[in-house]
Amino acid sequence: MMAPSSRARLRLTRHALQRLIERAIELFEVEEALRNPEEIFYDTETGYLIAVKDRAHRPGHKLFVVYKPTMDAITLISVIDTSSSEELISRRAGKRWVRIGRK
Repeated sequence: MMAPSSRARLRLTRHALQRLIERAIELFEVEEALRNPEEIFYDTETGYLIAVKDRAHRPGHKLFVVYKPTMDAITLISVIDTSSSEELISRRAGKRWVRIGRK
C-alpha cells in the first residue's frame, strides 16, 4: 500500500481537527507526511494507516498521521507529535502496528 495520491481530497474528523489545533500542527505538515512518509504502518485493530515523518519545524519530533484512504478522499483520524517516536512504535509494533513501508 502506497502513500495516497496528492489529488485525493482530505477530510478531517472532529478529533483530528482538535489535535491539529492543540498541538499547533499545520495542515501542510500533514499533507507532506501523507505525500512523502518515512514509514507507513497498518493498524491491525482499526484498519487505519499511520504515516510517519520528521517535523520540519520541531527538530527531534516526529509526526504520526493516522488516516483512512478511500477512492476519492483521505480521512484524517488523528495526528500525534512526539519526541519519543521509538517508544511509541515499540509499544505498537508487533502488537497492533505492522510496518508496510519504509523510505
